[in-house]
Amino acid sequence: MRLRRVDVRGFRGIAACVWEPSDVSLLDGPGADDLCRMLGHVANTTRGWSDFGRAYDSEPRPAAERYVDGFTDASCVLDLAPPEHETLGFGYEIVLDHGSDGSWAVGFERITRSDDFTLVQVLLRDGTRVEYQPARRGPATMTSAPPRADAYDIAHDIPTLAAVPAVAKDPRVRPYAERLAEWSRYGAPDTSPEAPARAFSAFASSHDRLAGDGRNVAHVLYGCWGDDARAAAVRDGLRAVDARLVDLAFGVDDDGSLTTAALHADGARTPLAQLDAPALDWLLRAAVLAGRSPAVLCIVDVGGDALPAGVHAPLAALVGLAARRGAQVVLVAPSEPFATAVTMACASAGVIVSRHAL
Repeated sequence: MRLRRVDVRGFRGIAACVWEPSDVSLLDGPGADDLCRMLGHVANTTRGWSDFGRAYDSEPRPAAERYVDGFTDASCVLDLAPPEHETLGFGYEIVLDHGSDGSWAVGFERITRSDDFTLVQVLLRDGTRVEYQPARRGPATMTSAPPRADAYDIAHDIPTLAAVPAVAKDPRVRPYAERLAEWSRYGAPDTSPEAPARAFSAFASSHDRLAGDGRNVAHVLYGCWGDDARAAAVRDGLRAVDARLVDLAFGVDDDGSLTTAALHADGARTPLAQLDAPALDWLLRAAVLAGRSPAVLCIVDVGGDALPAGVHAPLAALVGLAARRGAQVVLVAPSEPFATAVTMACASAGVIVSRHAL
């Protein structure tokens, strides 16, 4: 269910953009952040009735010159590949109408299943009116009629997948909606004294994926420590940011919670909560990609020249390993040295890398 194509129009600084991601995509230019923001809004259509509206309310108004008779719109069209056992891919379209008074509404949605020869329309929304074609039950015959379409009226600011459980649970839609909900974007790590990663305490178990605020970084790294390649890359990056640190050590507290410390060459230990900012920054960046199950679309803001040169190779290795485990990795604003490191690491791992200037 990989993302094959995205078509975004009229959103923020994007007039029109068509993007076809590969295993690993390097995004540059002023439109890179805008494209990733739209993908975040699409993911929010599957996360509950209020998530989409709260996030979209914070969007700036479109530029004044885009309005015609007081209105303009922004749109996104997605195409996802089918899983191995199916032939029909998944298409999702959304159009967001904007008024010059600052108002907005979901003006159009469509969900389709298709291949080169077949197009099945599952859902069509026009304004607040939704028509949904349920799946046929039982075998089709020459005389059997298709199921009667269901109709719904929903609020202007709620996407259909969040508003109509029957659609979200439809077996033709549910697997794709679940994948969209997993899409994640990771910005600059929080390494402040109050960072959630320094304070989180939980039972000693491995977590598949890093939380958005990084609070479970220790549990994600604990889960990957049995994999030699991923653990070695994390160690290499740790040594690169602080030559005194050589490894991580995990243990269990009296209450059953996981303890994590960085080991020094002289045998000393620094608890994760007390690590210097560069070391914690590295562990958070590494955990995004080192988890047992990274986000299926994993967008990482790498911040241009913000990465120390010493972590380029180990982080690039983790990018390739994450792609080999099924994640589509998107790196936003990579520096030239880091982009080169990623390209080399992925080439040796058999991972396809593409670069796009937006």
